[in-house]
Amino acid sequence: MNQHDSRSFNKNQDRLSEIKKPSGTEDVNMEEKYRREIDRLLELRPEMADFQREIERRLSHAGTFENRMAVLGIMMEDKLCQLKYHLSILAEKVNSWEAMANRR
Repeated sequence: MNQHDSRSFNKNQDRLSEIKKPSGTEDVNMEEKYRREIDRLLELRPEMADFQREIERRLSHAGTFENRMAVLGIMMEDKLCQLKYHLSILAEKVNSWEAMANRR
């Protein structure tokens, strides 16, 4: 890591340490707020209920805030990999259709 990278890293670490962690009451209020948001989302997109249950199951065993963020990061990465896979299949189909259309 060069000197510039080191300074940027330290600056970001300082910013992270400045973030105010919520107090116990703020935690409860935030949790209620997020629960209402999740419920609203699931009303709009009921097909996401299984995924939400999976998130809650994994987070219930994560423990600390840092572990919870790591679990969410891993889950997002997995979903991005799945999306990439499905996009590659779609791209192959589009290319196939284009090739068929060009033969006509």
